[in-house]
Amino acid sequence: MMMDRKTEGRKRFQAREDIIVQQLAQRMALASYFRAGKNSMLHGWNPALRSADEAVRASWRTAAARAIDTIHNSGLIAGAIDQVCIDTIGSELRLSSTPDAEVLGWEPKERMKWCSQVEKRWNEWSNDPNECDMRGRMTVGEMTEQALRWHMSFGEHTTLFYRDDVEGSESKLKVYMVSPDKLSTETDEANNLKQGVYVNEFGRALGYRFLKKNSRYSNDHINYKAFDKFGRRQVLHIYLGDAHSARGISPLAPVLKTIKHFLEHVDATSATAIMQTMMAATIKSPQFSDDALHAFKSNKPDLKTFLDNEGNEDVFGDMTPYMDAMINWSKNSAIDFSEYGKIVHLFPGEELELNTPNAPGNNFKDFNQSLLREISRCIGVTYSSLSNDHTSATYSSVRMENATIWPLALQRRKRVAAPLVSNIFFQWLEEEIAYGRIEFPGGYSRFLKQRRAASKHKLHGPAKPTADDKKSSDAQGKRLENGTSSVTMECAEAGIDFETMMEEKVREKEIYEQNGWVYPYGSPKALESKPQSDAEVEAA
Repeated sequence: MMMDRKTEGRKRFQAREDIIVQQLAQRMALASYFRAGKNSMLHGWNPALRSADEAVRASWRTAAARAIDTIHNSGLIAGAIDQVCIDTIGSELRLSSTPDAEVLGWEPKERMKWCSQVEKRWNEWSNDPNECDMRGRMTVGEMTEQALRWHMSFGEHTTLFYRDDVEGSESKLKVYMVSPDKLSTETDEANNLKQGVYVNEFGRALGYRFLKKNSRYSNDHINYKAFDKFGRRQVLHIYLGDAHSARGISPLAPVLKTIKHFLEHVDATSATAIMQTMMAATIKSPQFSDDALHAFKSNKPDLKTFLDNEGNEDVFGDMTPYMDAMINWSKNSAIDFSEYGKIVHLFPGEELELNTPNAPGNNFKDFNQSLLREISRCIGVTYSSLSNDHTSATYSSVRMENATIWPLALQRRKRVAAPLVSNIFFQWLEEEIAYGRIEFPGGYSRFLKQRRAASKHKLHGPAKPTADDKKSSDAQGKRLENGTSSVTMECAEAGIDFETMMEEKVREKEIYEQNGWVYPYGSPKALESKPQSDAEVEAA
């Protein structure tokens, strides 16, 4: 009896303890992020949590194929990609050599002379496809645009560097751009191969596996080390992705479904409008013309007899002859509006009621605008440039659009386009100095020791777009007047190199003075405030 009471007491204690645990669990759940998780909208939303590397590997090929198909078959998206290229690089990224004179021990004049020589040689080489391109087809500017287009399609771009003697070419360095779909997607964890990229334990790329066409039906693999034995890069693989991912994915991936919805909505609305427009007429034919009566004549039934005795069951016991006549009439007569409209008689007793077109509907514009805004935000262009719709644009709205999107263009320029040009420049400059085409104080051996300081440079793209040039110019002058900016900063904002501009001004001033012309450069306010000499005061 005593044991039963102890057992019963333990059960009651355990029951109370279970209740307390449940209450604590409920309170903890109320403090979580999804305390409203019983909502039916979230009930079925339980995506799997997977690593970025696995997510990219599962979707890379599908995303790339869909993105490329969309670009190829949609003028809207193809135009948006063109706009991305224009905003990011314009015609090309212009290079300005900016070596560290303090580290190199150069005087300002010596530095300026060397920079001028480097920039001149670079412009000649980079704009000669036979010199810079392994295929002999593209300039460096065109390669940069191709890299951007691959970035938008595949989420990455790949480039190989060769050194080879090509007939008619002075330099050995040749750039060979390879489409990212040629980079293998094979993964072999045992050999540290992740989607065609050999990595070390920390994820640093050591080599790459590319596909090589062996025959019409099969491919071989060819492996490249990331760097050669001299430390020069052999493969350049640029992508914007998660730190744990070895490959990128198309920036269009998050918005591909929206693009599909937009295109289908436009197509469906367009088809509806065309059908309604073709049928936008009403025809009534209460009486027969002679041609119509002739068209109804047939061996069976006698249509004229039927019409004269309509409703007389003794003449025709059923409606079969009438229906046969309608079918025959339909086969031989058609309403054709394909050639500016064509009207024919209908069967007796019928009338064709064609409605006024009512597509697109009242919500077509608003719905399409919401889709286009999502698409433009994901691609990284303004809504106005994507839709080419400036009807409701104002000076303030355009400035706000540019202020929001322009940093994305600068980000693409720095992280996607500039690395290609910079890596080409590094290897080109080394070869130029090694072969004595560009003189370097101390020779090639000293350059190798001071490579980083000597290879410094800047890349300039197109200027930031403005809604009103006069207002932008006034704001620029105000910033300089207040001391919140500098000429170098303002030149960079306009896509101009300050040192190049000053060299041009010095050269222009010499030409003006040699010809006795009035040099137009100078601030009127500065001239007005210039102190007058005693002689000038007396003369006045």
